[in-house]
Amino acid sequence: MLGALREGQTDLRKIRADDVTELRKTLKLREIGEQLGLSTGRVDQILKGK
Repeated sequence: MLGALREGQTDLRKIRADDVTELRKTLKLREIGEQLGLSTGRVDQILKGK
């Protein structure tokens, strides 16, 4: 069960990073953060895989 949970978290992390990467093509970090309710720093971390 824990393995499935870890796998799910990994999948979600990749989906989130892919989505933010796509948004980054047309928006600034600040704009992405505003749309998602995240700080600019957190958006940057997501892009860096953290």
